[in-house]
Amino acid sequence: MSDRKILEPIKIKSMELKNRIAFAPMLNQPYGDDHGVNEDTIRWYVERAKGGVGFAMTGTINPSPSAYEEARKLPPMGALGLGLTLHDDRYVPGFAKLTEAVHAYGMKIGAQIGAGGMRIGASPSPYPKRDLPDIIYGIQV
Repeated sequence: MSDRKILEPIKIKSMELKNRIAFAPMLNQPYGDDHGVNEDTIRWYVERAKGGVGFAMTGTINPSPSAYEEARKLPPMGALGLGLTLHDDRYVPGFAKLTEAVHAYGMKIGAQIGAGGMRIGASPSPYPKRDLPDIIYGIQV
């Protein structure tokens, strides 16, 4: 067996990747003031594509208008903040530009969709809404 297999192309159903180097979802991707894709977001992913990554997943993208509005009320939390959003069609061109930019370097990109988990939502709960900093550090946000 070759120890270079990671550099070989692989086909997953109809998607062919140039190699087996993948970039897991990251919460520290840059984004615009409106939480959309901006030039910094594109540059961040393009640098990984130029470096030879065959596939990358975005950090969490919020698809829910109500979760977006709730999360905007929370204090800034750095990498644990709202991140990218796709709750309105006006965000689609930015994601299309991002996809086109990384495809130019042979990298495929996937989207991690999530709406904030237990920290977001309008339904009543017998449990307090807890955020990751609260769970890890005991901080209420």
